[in-house]
Amino acid sequence: MSEMNGYVVVFGCKRCGKCRDVCPVGAIYEENELAKIDTEKCNLCMKCIDECTNRSIIYMELAGTELNGKLQNQAGLE
Repeated sequence: MSEMNGYVVVFGCKRCGKCRDVCPVGAIYEENELAKIDTEKCNLCMKCIDECTNRSIIYMELAGTELNGKLQNQAGLE
């Protein structure tokens, strides 16, 4: 995976679905009881961040699957 910018659900997600419902491009989905954001579909509109009452979504530069694995490990998800 090449480097890209995008949003990541890091921790504290309550699975309420508000972010998914407000996403205009359908980039947010649930997998293994965790919210995921498809960075290829995401148009960086920030609507999900505005809608998330738990502040569980952050914007960051992604450096492929290695960084995603480290983030999930830090959040206790692996």
